[in-house]
Amino acid sequence: MKGKIVRVKLGKENLHDRIKALQLWRPDKELFEMWDASEGSETQSQPEVSEQSGIPKSAGVSEQSGIPKSAGVSEQSGAPGQGDGLKAGEGEMSVAFGMVKAKLDEWTSDVSGYPRGAVRFRFPEADRERVSAWMTGDFGNVSEPASDTLLKNVTAAVQGLLNQYIAAASGHNLFTSPFKVGWALRKKDGTREMTQPLTLMQINPQSPAFPIANFSVGQEEAQTLTDIINNPCSLQITASALPADWGDVTHVDIVATPQASLLPQDMQVTGVTTVMVGDKRRRAYHYNRLDETEVLGTASIQNDLRIIASIPVADIADGQPSSVQLIPGALDNWKLLDKFSTGGTGSGTGGDDDGKDDNQDNKEDKWEPYIDKETDPLDLGDPERRKWVYMAALRGCFDRKSIRIKVYASRHRQNWRLIADGRRGWVSAATHQGFRWFKVRVTGSMNRGDYVDAVSFLVTRFR
Repeated sequence: MKGKIVRVKLGKENLHDRIKALQLWRPDKELFEMWDASEGSETQSQPEVSEQSGIPKSAGVSEQSGIPKSAGVSEQSGAPGQGDGLKAGEGEMSVAFGMVKAKLDEWTSDVSGYPRGAVRFRFPEADRERVSAWMTGDFGNVSEPASDTLLKNVTAAVQGLLNQYIAAASGHNLFTSPFKVGWALRKKDGTREMTQPLTLMQINPQSPAFPIANFSVGQEEAQTLTDIINNPCSLQITASALPADWGDVTHVDIVATPQASLLPQDMQVTGVTTVMVGDKRRRAYHYNRLDETEVLGTASIQNDLRIIASIPVADIADGQPSSVQLIPGALDNWKLLDKFSTGGTGSGTGGDDDGKDDNQDNKEDKWEPYIDKETDPLDLGDPERRKWVYMAALRGCFDRKSIRIKVYASRHRQNWRLIADGRRGWVSAATHQGFRWFKVRVTGSMNRGDYVDAVSFLVTRFR
């Protein structure tokens, strides 16, 4: 066919994210709780925590028994594509994520409802008055500053308690800090396709406060029973618009990034301060806590995507929230999980064959596992004349089975008409009308290192 090939280079100046790179989820005043059925349902009021010495305020949490009516995910923008093999015209499947407060039996306090543990530390005899003043708030008899030995020992004890709690929660596959999560359709041949952007789960988005429940101070050792203001959570999904025929899709794989660290890189406990827990004043350990900006910032740049669960399509109910059963030991043995890719199911030995550490909290990874981008209006080199486009093809390095391309056309850039929709990186236009302006939308899964750098049009005539 005779025609002219027009190649448009794509870059930051003319190719933009159509929707936000991340969907956001956060508890909207309510974090729901699921107890073991043998214990019956309970309802507890979680107090709000605020501090009187400049430490950021932690959002209050109220609880209810049961499963939330809504998963709390912000409304999806755009139209995620269907996987190959799904029957068209039956709606487009979407998955919303939510968090459910879980009970960590060996840690959860029946009094506060929060995890609770012991902090033990030794101190020089000269620091005994200061340690007593920390607990009571009466510094009348204290004249000397805290010794380095005291600060070192109390820091190690508080940090050790937090590490033990996080390890215990991870051992039960419970989440304690923000992370990104998404889903992908897995087909019979082992390939996967992601059709929605990742969701940033904004649970426990700052370092926890440590209010002291009770204490004892000896001659050279102190012990406190301390609450950890943190809610361990399990993951749940709500799938909607399920296809009547799954075709060659066998599973929905749940993928996630590592949780953001709640511990400062150089944690330092400098004493004990007064906080408000609900309407009660409590003494609590004072340290250099990470705020929401730091914790959520770390979570948002994580891109070490691993497969944490695989759900057979027969087990998914349309519109019904269901708990996600993670792979046993998933959060405890992160490096042993398969890395996410669109090309196959992996070897089952994890993804560290490159010898590199993928979990670098402070290093941003530019990889986008799912893209939804749209070009600026394109005139194809002649803005004044109408053009007939026979074909459009993406150029770059990507899995062509995972990419969807749509071409829109307009005469005056006011009303846009979809003229072509196809997969595998190219599409032929199905219109006999000429247009002056065109836009291209690209959606689909991208492996690490994939890119789209140009789009070529076959223009059959101008007028």
